[in-house]
Formats: sequence, C-alpha cells, structure tokens
Amino acid sequence: MKFEYRISLIYLIIGALWILFSDLAVNNLADSPAMQSELQTYKGWFYVVATGALLFVFLRRHLGHLRTVEQSLESHQRSLEHTVQEKTQDLDQALQELHEKHEKLQEKNDIIHNQNLQLQKALEDLKSAQSKLMQAEKMASIGLLTRGLAHEVNNPLNYISGGLIGLEDQKLAEHNEETQIYIRGIREGLQRVHRIIRSLNQMSNQGGEKIESCDIGRILDNVLVLLLPEYSQDIQIQNAVKAKEIKVIGNRAELYQVFFNIIQNAFQAMPDCGVLKINAENLENGILVQIQDSGIGIADENLLKVTDPFFTTRSPGEGVGLGLSIAYNIIDQHHGKLSIQSQEGQGTTVTVEIPNS
Repeated sequence: MKFEYRISLIYLIIGALWILFSDLAVNNLADSPAMQSELQTYKGWFYVVATGALLFVFLRRHLGHLRTVEQSLESHQRSLEHTVQEKTQDLDQALQELHEKHEKLQEKNDIIHNQNLQLQKALEDLKSAQSKLMQAEKMASIGLLTRGLAHEVNNPLNYISGGLIGLEDQKLAEHNEETQIYIRGIREGLQRVHRIIRSLNQMSNQGGEKIESCDIGRILDNVLVLLLPEYSQDIQIQNAVKAKEIKVIGNRAELYQVFFNIIQNAFQAMPDCGVLKINAENLENGILVQIQDSGIGIADENLLKVTDPFFTTRSPGEGVGLGLSIAYNIIDQHHGKLSIQSQEGQGTTVTVEIPNS
C-alpha cells in the first residue's frame, strides 16, 4: 500500500478509536458538564499533539528514505556523468587516432598511385623503346638484304637492257606488230624493276653527313609538281607552307624522297577526289610537317605494319610496299620522328618531326 494511503488509514483508525474511548473516559471521570467541557478541551489538544507527533515521525521516516534515495541517485548521476565524460574523451581520442591513421593511409595510397603512374609511364616508354629498337633492327637487317639483292639483280638487268637496245636497233618491231608488243612489255618490266632497285637502294642507303639547308616549302612544291599530273584533277590541295619559311638542316635528296613517298600514298588513297592538306611550322630546334588526306584511311590492324618493308594493301603491280619504310628509315637517320594517325574511312594524317642536326 502506498504511503499516503497508509497515513490516511492510520489517521482515521486512531481518530475513530480516540473519539470512541476518550468520550467514554470523560463521561466516567467527570459528572459535571463544566468538568466534561474542560476535559474535552484537553482531549482535543492531546489528540492534536499526539497525531502531529505521529505524523511527524511517519513523515520524517519517509522523507529520510526519500532523501537517501535522492542522494544515491545524485551520486549515481555524478558517477554516470563522469563515466560518460570519460567515454566521450576516449571516443574522441579514438576518432582522432582513426583520423590520423586514415590520413596516413591516404598518403600511402597517394604514394602507391603515383608509383603506379610512374611504373605505367616507364612501361609505356619501355614498350616504345622496344618498338623502336625492333624497327631499327628490322631496317638494318632489311638494309643488308636489299643491298645484296640490288647488286645481284642489277647485273642481269644490264644484260637484259643491252639485249633490248640491240633488238630496238634492229628495228624488228617495225615489221612485226606482235614483236612490238613484246618489246614494249620488256621495256615496261625493266623500268619497273629499275624503280624497285632504286627504292631498295634508297631504303638501305645510310646517307652522308646532313649539312644542307633544306627549304621544305620548295621540296614540297617540287613533289606536287611531279605528282599532280599522275592523279585525279579533282583533288583539292591546301598547301599552307607556301607563305612560310620552313627550313631545316638535313639531306635535301632524302627529305625529297620522304615527302614524295608520303604524298604519293595520300594521292593513292584518294583515287577519285578528296582534299590534301599540307602544313608545317618551325619548332625550337627543328621543324614539324603534317600531311593530311581525306582518303580511305588505314584499318587498325594495319596501322602498325605500314612502315614494314614490302607491306602493302594494294593489288599486285600497284605498289611494292617500300615507300613508308624508306621514309621511316630516312627520318630515323635524321634523328626525327614519323608518326601516323588514321581511321578507316576518315583519312590519314602523317606527322614528321625533324630536328636540326
């Protein structure tokens, strides 16, 4: 039972018993009304004092228990607050340590990322160097082969040329139309073989000291003058080099051969019509020339092969696949760089960089 209910019940019981027994006692002790009235007054005061004392005892006991509980709660609260404060400090310290570890881990990740980038660049440089070395070794081997081949083929060609001249001197073709066709075929075949031999010699030629001042604009003009009559008149030429003074130290004949081969390939990639753009600029220590055509382009699987000797996608009789090989070899001898960008059906751009050497 709750405390207030107990107090009320006890108060009612004591009050009822007091009224019952105190009235009987007053009636037995006093006969006169005056005496009974006086005793009733004392009885009332006694009741007030007694009930007040009992109420005081009960309240003090209950409030003392409440104060003890309250003090205990306050103590527990202070302990809890102290514990929470300590745990909060521990948590803040743990968060700080976690943040520091995260920063250190981030620094290590950045270092690893930078190292990966450096390794990737080193790998790309290594692949590029390996590719250049393989190309150089390939060209050196082909050079040895072609020099020997050209020497061995030239001798029988001289005999055939001499025999042809003898036949032409006897004027057999004037009397026999069939013989005329045969002689014409032999002459065209000889001319083609001579062109192949010259190309082989050009490819294998290591060149002399490149100390000439080469006017790139004039070289390009001469190439265009020679090639334009052989190809479609519907090809539009945009030559931005005419208005510039582009010069480099090198071998004029070899550079002529480079741009002849590149522009000839560009014309052949535009059999009907198209646009040929030629541009050049002076660099800090050399020149850069770009030749762009709007032709058929080069397939991705062939792009890495176009500088290989004898690689060609043309039909037999239309080319032997030495033009870009010769150009690559000459530019390499000039310590330059020849690069090709192309997409099938969207044209080709050939970039030539030549330092002053």
